[in-house]
Amino acid sequence: MISIGNTMDYNINYRYRPRVYLAGPMENVSVEEAARWRNQLMAIDEQENHDFAFLDPTRRLHKGGQEEVKQIFRADIRDIEASDYVVANLTGTDKTPAHGTAMEIFFASYVLRLPVIAIKEEFTRYHPFFESLVSHWVGSVEEAYQVLQQKLQEDYDRLCN
Repeated sequence: MISIGNTMDYNINYRYRPRVYLAGPMENVSVEEAARWRNQLMAIDEQENHDFAFLDPTRRLHKGGQEEVKQIFRADIRDIEASDYVVANLTGTDKTPAHGTAMEIFFASYVLRLPVIAIKEEFTRYHPFFESLVSHWVGSVEEAYQVLQQKLQEDYDRLCN
């Protein structure tokens, strides 16, 4: 408890949870496919310490109207700007166009200088832009969560020293 001017007591129970934007295919995939890996990552966090707040763009699905698409774009950009980290799922991109994901990775990494953790299938090679923009490559959602935990610890250590 802290006292402010002897008149009020406030119980402060606040813990900052770093925000993680979840980039990945949403074009030409079902809602279930788009949400599956995202839900898996959030479930891992829930089982652990619940360290992160996830910004999931699948909460905003559009029906194709031009103005609606622009609003969603602006909201996704705001989410990325508010993020501390980005996890991008690049699995299955050989069959699914990842235009939005590529733009999200570029904006997060090159413009905002955020760490981008990308999930890819083993032995998959990507365009040199992807290779340059992604800070950590992993092979699974579980590995992506482990890297998030490592980044969080590194950031905490850097702030405390």
